[in-house]
Amino acid sequence: DSSQTGTIALPFVPSSLQIADFFTKAHSISRFRFLVGKLSVLVAAAS
Repeated sequence: DSSQTGTIALPFVPSSLQIADFFTKAHSISRFRFLVGKLSVLVAAAS
């Protein structure tokens, strides 16, 4: 149990799946849509 040993497992996440990139970089439309989907954000229709 990691709480007993004081260790934390950090899994590798490839840069293509780093959701934090959404907030820090410019993206193509397809990349933007992919990241928005990962955030579970809905884009409101233009009125």
